[in-house]
Amino acid sequence: GGDREVVATFGEVVEPGSASIQVGAVQPKSPKVNAGGAVTVLVTVNNTGTADATGVKVCATVPRKAKSTVKAPKCANVGTVGAGSTKVAMIKVKTTKKAKGSARIALKVSSANAGTGSTAVNLKIKKRK
Repeated sequence: GGDREVVATFGEVVEPGSASIQVGAVQPKSPKVNAGGAVTVLVTVNNTGTADATGVKVCATVPRKAKSTVKAPKCANVGTVGAGSTKVAMIKVKTTKKAKGSARIALKVSSANAGTGSTAVNLKIKKRK
């Protein structure tokens, strides 16, 4: 073999991509439900970053005063949200027959590598007739 010349070019160092999640649309924003009924809230999760967001989940928190009459799953797993992509989580909120008034349900989006986001919905409960 012969001698080889190696040429190295040094330029800007490009950082590896990072993921960034945000809460997008929530439908319905002010859900109405009959006492004893249920409503499904759709939460859109946006990844505005340049890398995949992993371990994404949406968690619902019912206020303490409504816990006996309003039930929501702890968390809905969304999984991986690709860079520049969106996914939708479904949170089913159930009410008992004794439920009344309204409850503000906090929704928190979290991930393993892309931060967190939060929003809330105001659940309005109609009395049973």
